[in-house]
Amino acid sequence: MGEQSKGDFFSRLDLFAGIPGEDLEALAAKSWRRQYPKQTFLFLEGDPGDYFYVIEAGQVKLSVNYEEHEKIIGILTAGEFFPEVIMDGGSYPVSAQCIQKTNVHLLRRDDLLELMDKYPAIQRAMVGMVCKNLRRAYRQVRNLSTKTAHQRVASRIYSLAKAFGEETEAGLTIKVPLTTEELAKLVGTARETANRILGDLRKDKAISVESQLITITDMDKLKSWL
Repeated sequence: MGEQSKGDFFSRLDLFAGIPGEDLEALAAKSWRRQYPKQTFLFLEGDPGDYFYVIEAGQVKLSVNYEEHEKIIGILTAGEFFPEVIMDGGSYPVSAQCIQKTNVHLLRRDDLLELMDKYPAIQRAMVGMVCKNLRRAYRQVRNLSTKTAHQRVASRIYSLAKAFGEETEAGLTIKVPLTTEELAKLVGTARETANRILGDLRKDKAISVESQLITITDMDKLKSWL
């Protein structure tokens, strides 16, 4: 991908909307495009937070380790920018691992902060991104605190379908392969519990599961579990 193509890529991101092309080209010239195989870690929790990442293609899993157990924080896909939290100069608070072969653009933290000083619009966009992710974190805390395991699983499937769903002959298929263990880590429950709940949802004909892909076959039935 040439520099012009990289500039075009950045121009399509909401974060950089309205920024003059020459400035985007300058930023693009300072970025790196990398392709990583499936299962590769982009960075580990606690590593120095020197770079921002933008996903061009593929999917990335964010997770933390707690008492030697992995907790999946979220799944990101093409066009998403992360992790905005390193603006404070701290280390990465999560680990980022490619779920599949993934193309990303890397931006030095200092280069982006310099552009933010020049363009208040980028500052506002970054603040908006932080607020959006904080709200998501609050929802996760609320779900863990107030919802049953059945509700948490159904709610997560619903949110994944909104983010990654694709209409197929079978229904709305979540185009992110998830093992039962990974789903359990997303909702904070045991693998056995998540497996039992998936079985209940299948018996209710709310979903189907094939090759680690979940398909919502009846949205109204799934919502009844929320």
